[in-house]
Amino acid sequence: MSTRTASSPRSRPPAPKPSTSPRPALPHERDESRGMTGGEPSGSMQQAHRDLARGLQDTDRGPEMERTYRKLKR
Repeated sequence: MSTRTASSPRSRPPAPKPSTSPRPALPHERDESRGMTGGEPSGSMQQAHRDLARGLQDTDRGPEMERTYRKLKR
């Protein structure tokens, strides 16, 4: 006799309930958290916005590094 329940064998178990004990947030939980800045942009983000609004050029090397990586990867 089978001991399966009425639910589908592919159904997922219910998600665990959040713990009431304080624990450090995992990196992906911190990244996705809306409460990290209390709803206000950080000082560095405000400065970046002001700089771009004044017409200063963004000196981030991310796009350039990505292009170089993809070129070398071929």
